Amino acid sequence: MKEQINKYWIELKTGTKKMFKEFFNKETNKKQRANMWTFSRLIIPIITIITSILGLLTNTIGLLITSSIFAGFGAVTDYFDGKSSRKHNSSSEYGKKLDQITDKVFSGLIGINLLFINPNYIIILIGELLIASTNIFYKVKNKDLNICSTKIGKIKQFPLFISLSLGYLSNINSILFVISNISILLTALMQLATTNSYIINNNKEIKKTNKKKVIINKTDISNDEDIKQEEKSKTINNNKKIEKIKEKKKLYEDMKQLLQELETENIEEYNYVNKKSKN
Repeated sequence: MKEQINKYWIELKTGTKKMFKEFFNKETNKKQRANMWTFSRLIIPIITIITSILGLLTNTIGLLITSSIFAGFGAVTDYFDGKSSRKHNSSSEYGKKLDQITDKVFSGLIGINLLFINPNYIIILIGELLIASTNIFYKVKNKDLNICSTKIGKIKQFPLFISLSLGYLSNINSILFVISNISILLTALMQLATTNSYIINNNKEIKKTNKKKVIINKTDISNDEDIKQEEKSKTINNNKKIEKIKEKKKLYEDMKQLLQELETENIEEYNYVNKKSKN
């Protein structure tokens, strides 16, 4: 687990350095526009929290409205990073990881901040934690699993951002408080649907991976059987060749012995005839 976290951190650190370097270069600027939109979601919560704290301390509605606008701007950046990525064809693994992190940091920081205004925002924080822990569980269990965002997960972002934006207005009057709570409930339902979609999607990916492993194993077994069969066939052919060589050798030895016997008989016969003629 530590190795995965360290690897993840190094990839993000290296990718962020590259992002800033390329963004401030005219030739490579377009490639990093989407990532800069995404990265802005790490800055927006800080500004939002500062203005909201000042608004609560000074009881200034204008600052709370400003916080609400900044929180809503998070939805705008989420829209523009996707649009820019498609326009400039600049999708990357770093961009996907950065998007996942900034979404969680954005919703987490603002959600915690909103607890001081409306404690019901604990529901949204639990929902986001549920989604994150579900994916972490699957990733730890299956290191090779590629977790991709689902359609419901993408749709969920909009009611989430709306809820976070409305939260800063919920204590202005009772109507906004009710609207804010309704938005929280709708977001919570979308979070549950998102968690379910990730579970279904991850299980499908695991099944696909397992099927590929089974096919690879069957192929390996089949190849092993073919190799064994080929070796067996070679052994049989070699044994047949050896038998043929032995048969030929035996035939040669028999022929040699026969010739020797014939030669011996001919010599004895010649000697006998020659002896008779002398007599």
